[in-house]
Amino acid sequence: MGSVIVLMLVGLSASPDAKSATPAEIAAAVKRSLPVLEKEGVAWIEQKKCVTCHQVPFMLWSHQAAASRGLKLNDEGLKQWTEWSLEKAETGAVDGLAQLILAIGSYLPDQRPRLIPLGEKLIKDQQPDGSWNAAGQLPAQKRPAPETKQVTTLWIVVALDALAKQQPTFAEKAQPAIDKALKWLQPLEKPVSLEWFAVRLLAEYRVGDRRQATAMREDLLKHQKEDGGWGWLTAEPSDALATGQALYVLSQVGVAADEPAVSRARSFLLTTQPADGKWLVNGTKTASKTKPQPTSNYWGTGWAVVGLLESSGPQSPAGGQ
Repeated sequence: MGSVIVLMLVGLSASPDAKSATPAEIAAAVKRSLPVLEKEGVAWIEQKKCVTCHQVPFMLWSHQAAASRGLKLNDEGLKQWTEWSLEKAETGAVDGLAQLILAIGSYLPDQRPRLIPLGEKLIKDQQPDGSWNAAGQLPAQKRPAPETKQVTTLWIVVALDALAKQQPTFAEKAQPAIDKALKWLQPLEKPVSLEWFAVRLLAEYRVGDRRQATAMREDLLKHQKEDGGWGWLTAEPSDALATGQALYVLSQVGVAADEPAVSRARSFLLTTQPADGKWLVNGTKTASKTKPQPTSNYWGTGWAVVGLLESSGPQSPAGGQ
């Protein structure tokens, strides 16, 4: 298994800022984390039966990203989880639906038509002003409520745009919702979360002004810390959650796999991964912001895997947008 991903993860080269991670090192890190994500994600399906909470979308996203590059640990399980999620998804909350569209649509072209009802539900749940309200535990996060609402809205814009490009018949429905959301979005005076910088860049790159996206990319990069990572709150130490998000977004906006910033970020993740494969991340909620929490650990591990894989080279010919 590992030898396949070694062949497919291309484009890594040395940088002056950090020892470039090898494909074998990335494959080994991913293989340590996937069983952790599987165990907890499957337990969530069996016990909670909730498709759009944090576990299921990131179990799918991380495993699909790995499978698209030839690293498959549980092929039959992945098919079952994907099918279960598609059957349950229409009852889910907006944040999770956006994640599922990206997690499935990015890697499984044959399943994209089944994502259209998820996109239609997102459009139905759009607020009259063009925004979407954050769901579940997200409103309790340790950042201003307007910033959380913008992040939710931006991820949904990205997901709707991705689905519209993948399924042209959906574009006519998606574009008015996207346009309405873009009119609602206003610049924030002092964003505090790395996630805002990352998803704002991704949305601008996909549906906005590419020149403006270039400036936003520099805003994201200037928050990278000396150790190569990013903190979920930009003023906090580096963590796997923010670093994985940054790597994913940089990979989507044309930053090359051998760029020094990318190499440094991958090195941060590889050197901070615990032996059991689960990165520890301080809680994203105000009440638990000073110590690792199960939810943030899971999000961080999922994003780290996605970031490592997406920033390390192309998918196999069967995958892709």
